Amino acid sequence: MPWVRNGLDLTRLSPRRNRVIPVATFELVSLEFEAGSLWPKAKIRRKILSTTMAFLGLGFVGPQISGTIDRVRADHKFEQKVENAAKGPAVEFCGDWLSYDKLRTLQEDALDYNAKGISQAEKSCRIAENQVGLNVALNLQLPVDGKIGKRALEAEKQFGLENKVPGTNKSEMYRGRLAWQLLPPSEK
Repeated sequence: MPWVRNGLDLTRLSPRRNRVIPVATFELVSLEFEAGSLWPKAKIRRKILSTTMAFLGLGFVGPQISGTIDRVRADHKFEQKVENAAKGPAVEFCGDWLSYDKLRTLQEDALDYNAKGISQAEKSCRIAENQVGLNVALNLQLPVDGKIGKRALEAEKQFGLENKVPGTNKSEMYRGRLAWQLLPPSEK
């Protein structure tokens, strides 16, 4: 026997089926009539349920946030890798010469230790930057001392072979590929 109240069959209404989460509510605060006007001015107060909007917004923002978090994690991991690769006396001596700003502005020229007109100190710092780049790119433990030795020349040749560029610092293609290896993943 159905439950009927005021002509409404209550057995068909399930509390679980008819639950509604109010996203926004509108409340009529007042009606103001002006002389000579047929239409009143209504003052309405709007209330938006912030938690509901937050849950709805997560569906649109979630993929963007997760992508940003992944890029930040990758950059942080890369910075740790560069810090581990940049251990040696030349790093302390060169200081600001080993910088991303210089690498961004000068690009492959920041790694050219054969350039004419640079001081011996600048040459040592550029060699050190090459050594850091080779350590990062090839997962080596070259000493970052600012001096070109046999191991550094072998690493240059190995880097050239792996990247299909001439294995010498005199090549712009070599320096460009090595500079690209030194940039954080978010800038590649």
